[in-house]
Amino acid sequence: MRIGKYQFSPGLIVTLVTLVLLAILIRLGIWQLDRAEEKRQILATQQAKMTQPVIELTTDIDETDELAFRRIEVSGNFDTRYQLFVDNKIHLGKPGYFVVTPLKLAQNDTYVLVNRGWVPMNPDRKILPNIDTPKGMVTITGLIKTDPKDVADLGSANRSNQGWPAVVRYVDLQQFQQETGLNIQPFLFLLDKNEGHGFVREWKFVNLPPEKSTSYAVTWFSLATLLLIIYLVVNIKKVEKHD
Repeated sequence: MRIGKYQFSPGLIVTLVTLVLLAILIRLGIWQLDRAEEKRQILATQQAKMTQPVIELTTDIDETDELAFRRIEVSGNFDTRYQLFVDNKIHLGKPGYFVVTPLKLAQNDTYVLVNRGWVPMNPDRKILPNIDTPKGMVTITGLIKTDPKDVADLGSANRSNQGWPAVVRYVDLQQFQQETGLNIQPFLFLLDKNEGHGFVREWKFVNLPPEKSTSYAVTWFSLATLLLIIYLVVNIKKVEKHD
């Protein structure tokens, strides 16, 4: 194809490879835009639930799906015999743990696992943090998190030590109940930021925010544009005029 003084003559194989790569890059960009929108909807739904009236927990919960991310109020006593340190949690670039302490409910013989927030790790991993826990009855509010497992299970053991407190990769409700014999509610309780008895609490409910997915989409579309420009530049040549 000739356009004025320039000749556009791409090879067949180069064209096919370019079209395939272009389609892949554009599809990846669209997928990331879809992911961003999906995350916005998830966060909007969660936010709407968080703003609903606080529920006072007085009985066992059997169905948790509708109560996910609802704020609840519980009263009871912390039981420090079976405390968990959830490993590999980073805050401001520093390694640490989430502190999870069971709370025996005042109304019955069930327990709620309370994530009290982040604490820094000792340089010597053998030395676990010294956690201050109130004695006696407390009344606290927080969020219901129905799926406490926030890391991929790659088949390795969840526990990394023996005895208590336990150092774990993630909160496994079934495993905890089997090891302790305690009857626990089927969710993780995320302690509100304004409550006492806790530590650093900056709860995140999606692994990557929508803005991150949007930036990935921009990257894929930019690469697609760059590929197209390179394809055109390489295959357009100026025609030499001969006398």
